[in-house]
Amino acid sequence: MDAFQTTYLLLHLIDWGQTLDIADRPDQYRELNPILGSHPTRGEVNRYMAASAVSVLYLDEYVFKKNKIFRNVVMTIVGTVVVRNTTIGLRINF
Repeated sequence: MDAFQTTYLLLHLIDWGQTLDIADRPDQYRELNPILGSHPTRGEVNRYMAASAVSVLYLDEYVFKKNKIFRNVVMTIVGTVVVRNTTIGLRINF
């Protein structure tokens, strides 16, 4: 595992925990990811986040072969999401 994959997984885990916080507080927050819907359950969040982590790592390694553009796009998206979630007060809630 290289630096990109490690950093991606760390940020993804933070996003996962923050998304679980959304699931636990549907009266205060709503999910913006259209795949999950506004108020996903913890089970839906866990399934989606596990699948997306495996998918990104697979795509990086075998499809895009560690392409810099793919990596920059992924890191920009996950980094922006984590910063936004932190800014609005979401906690990491496993």
